[in-house]
Amino acid sequence: MGKKEAVKVFIVAAEDSASLHAKGLMEAFNNMGNFYFYGVGSSFLSHFMDIKYSSSQLSFVGFEEPGKLLKIAKIYLHLKRLLLDADLVLLIDYPGMNLRIAKYAKSKGKPVCYYVAPQVWAWWTSRIKSIRNSVDRLVCLFPFEVDFFKSFGVKACFFGHPLVDRLKGYVSGKRKYISFLPGSRSSEVKSTFNIMLSAAKELKSIFPWAKIAFIRASGVSSKFFSGLPDFVELIEPDKRFEIMGRSLCAVSVSGTAVLELGILKVPTVVVYKTKPLTYEIGRRLAKVSNLGIINILAGREIFPELIQDRFNTYNVVKWVEALMVDSCIRENIILSLDRIVDSLKGENPYRKAAEFFSEVLP
Repeated sequence: MGKKEAVKVFIVAAEDSASLHAKGLMEAFNNMGNFYFYGVGSSFLSHFMDIKYSSSQLSFVGFEEPGKLLKIAKIYLHLKRLLLDADLVLLIDYPGMNLRIAKYAKSKGKPVCYYVAPQVWAWWTSRIKSIRNSVDRLVCLFPFEVDFFKSFGVKACFFGHPLVDRLKGYVSGKRKYISFLPGSRSSEVKSTFNIMLSAAKELKSIFPWAKIAFIRASGVSSKFFSGLPDFVELIEPDKRFEIMGRSLCAVSVSGTAVLELGILKVPTVVVYKTKPLTYEIGRRLAKVSNLGIINILAGREIFPELIQDRFNTYNVVKWVEALMVDSCIRENIILSLDRIVDSLKGENPYRKAAEFFSEVLP
């Protein structure tokens, strides 16, 4: 009897964080049978899948770069043709494009699975209908999301957040850093870097013994960090977790980094600044009162948030100083983070997700 033909899985993992999830899922699938993976992923996935487009070719989508939308449209049309050969369409995060791909794939009769539930509970509740009609299996990374999606008829499950296991080896008792994370996109760095650097200079004078680190995301060019003063350490992406785990305090743009800092038990000031019109549109669409995911999970503000005009040097320094020296504030934050991390724990989350997804295979 000949070898069973490989199950063809079309993957769209259009950011480095999504590609890390893709790696874990592909490893889990390969332990279950014979699979061929292809589609979009970061370069480090080349040993696992046939990369048709790198994640960097898609990760620049945004209002600030409208001139590149035509290139994205051409890639999108090609991806629609590529998925026609798939036995399973596996989409990871990146809802702006992936929900459109899900809709098209479902119209062609393809089973669709989605990892990292889109945060429609926070912004785009109008997308729920699209998810219900086009996604066969949805894996959530936060436990509260399951009931939300199930209430709309979506088959959703939570198996634990993989970051909890991935980061547990980086929690350190030797903490001397004040870390600054200015964002994972060039537009975020442009709007946050100068304020963060100004605050870093003041904090170094207040805490001369502290080490100051600026952490560069993989999608941001090192040119944005040229001219840093000698007392600032520029941390490259492959060292980010090591330094974050050794931080007494951090200042971070809202995003996945805030969750990472929370899991690493680092009291953090969450910041964000964008164009006034973009902010007003977002504020009106938002269905939650907090921006940072740690605060959303806690149901209250345990990480101070400095958004738009509140994000300035004075406020950053004030809050970092409080988080550094007020033991009561620090202890309360750590206790809250302990509870949040416990709620996110799971056992073999990628294996269980792969088993859940395999239910839709023909």
